[in-house]
Amino acid sequence: MQLPNSYNYIGLFLTFRCCYNCSYCINWKHSVKERDSEYWINHLKNLETNLSITLSGGEPSLHKGFYEIINGILQKVDILTNLSFNVAEFIEKVDPDRFNNDQPFAPIRASFHNQFMDIEETLYKVRVLVDSGFRVGLYCVDHISNKLFIDRLSKIKWLDFQTKPLLDNEIKESSVSGLVKCRTSQLLLNPEGKIFKCHRDLYKRENEINYLDKISKIDFKFRECCNVKECHPCDTKIKRDRFGNDRFCAVDIIEDKK
Repeated sequence: MQLPNSYNYIGLFLTFRCCYNCSYCINWKHSVKERDSEYWINHLKNLETNLSITLSGGEPSLHKGFYEIINGILQKVDILTNLSFNVAEFIEKVDPDRFNNDQPFAPIRASFHNQFMDIEETLYKVRVLVDSGFRVGLYCVDHISNKLFIDRLSKIKWLDFQTKPLLDNEIKESSVSGLVKCRTSQLLLNPEGKIFKCHRDLYKRENEINYLDKISKIDFKFRECCNVKECHPCDTKIKRDRFGNDRFCAVDIIEDKK
């Protein structure tokens, strides 16, 4: 399958399951049938792109084919994780070269959740991975409840640590309403193998473009949408692109004048 050169991100949600149930997270509240490792390996090999594939969830390591997928697909891999997996097993089964790339951000991006994670254990896991040749970034939600953890983590010189904003999943009032057209620069795959243009549709399981195994090309075009007031912040927030450039947004939205 061909991807437009303008695409910035490939997100593969292997599972929505998670070993934690953080109050501010919506992923673990979803239940979707999961494709096995053979499906992903067989069909991602036909994906024509220079982008790495970001494995996420939920917690992607809960997928029973986690290691087979990492080692079996042709593209480089990123992971969004809470580090709940066995680090020794991970190091034994995975070569750091599967992850290491020339992107400005760490290919293994771990989130620290103080409701369920011990900071000493988390730092130990990160250090073991780093000492074994993996590039790891540790992230923490910028919230008052995390202030003491943020203060400590930001002072550790060897640690690639960053904060990230708490994404509000409430539906916002918008000056734009009704029918719009939007164009995305991301490929989002849910655990069933369905392709979605945005996180709103992904979580609602609506308006899928197609299945990964049934499509040969993705067009970089504007598509009609009547759910602009339900836009998910993962799509509309201003962030850095894969090259580290600031002021990037994953979607372009224009009002439909007809």
